[in-house]
Amino acid sequence: MSTAIIVQARMGSTRLPGKVLAPLAGQPALWHTLERLKRVREAQVLAVATGDGTADDPIADAARQWGVFVFRGSETDVLARYVGCAQKVDAAVIVRITADCPLIDPDVVGAAIGEFRNRSLDYLSVEGGPRGLDTEVFTREALERAHRQGRYPAAREHVTFHLYHSGLFRTGSWQLPGPYRRSRYRLCVDEPLDYQLLAEIYERFYRPGRIIAVPEVLAWLDEHPQWALLNQSVRQKAVSDEELLPQGEDDRWEAQHLR
Repeated sequence: MSTAIIVQARMGSTRLPGKVLAPLAGQPALWHTLERLKRVREAQVLAVATGDGTADDPIADAARQWGVFVFRGSETDVLARYVGCAQKVDAAVIVRITADCPLIDPDVVGAAIGEFRNRSLDYLSVEGGPRGLDTEVFTREALERAHRQGRYPAAREHVTFHLYHSGLFRTGSWQLPGPYRRSRYRLCVDEPLDYQLLAEIYERFYRPGRIIAVPEVLAWLDEHPQWALLNQSVRQKAVSDEELLPQGEDDRWEAQHLR
């Protein structure tokens, strides 16, 4: 059963444009994300799924330069982009990672894949840790079903929303072990304060040739609350009521199942 890690990336973030290529310790944030994911032995393919517009050319060019497969699809329909990428690399199992997680942990990703393989699920999420270790594992069959059924904005933009929200799939979660269990911290990059914290972490911990150990970072945040609190005011983007509305006049199925 082939497994592909697909990293979604775009340049057009509304809150922090170009964040995925912002420098951290002399390298773009996306470079660090991909270097960390290259260490996941449980996956056979690593791919970047980005938009097909000219704005995302720098992402595609950079990823290819770093030896990573690139798929380009719809800028706005991210679910369709994931389906296209999964089909192109012929993956049976997909791991979804977002490019704004430059401290994504390869051990966590590998363990999540192993957990998914040991359980009879369509979809698995990792829970109990800080934002930035977000990992989702699901089958291509389930993804394609979501693509056919989920004809409302939240499903198209958030990729896995229909899998865990519709109640039509076998879903489960895996709780992170103790050294990672700090749900109050943010290690992703959504806004300038997030980037400021990640830049400080990379300045302190990164050394060429090795990746930063997340438990060390979390222990440091425990001891330095002034840094831990730096980006606590940042709020994760929530799904709006409008995004749950069907897009077509005949989409009665979604109206019945998502309300």
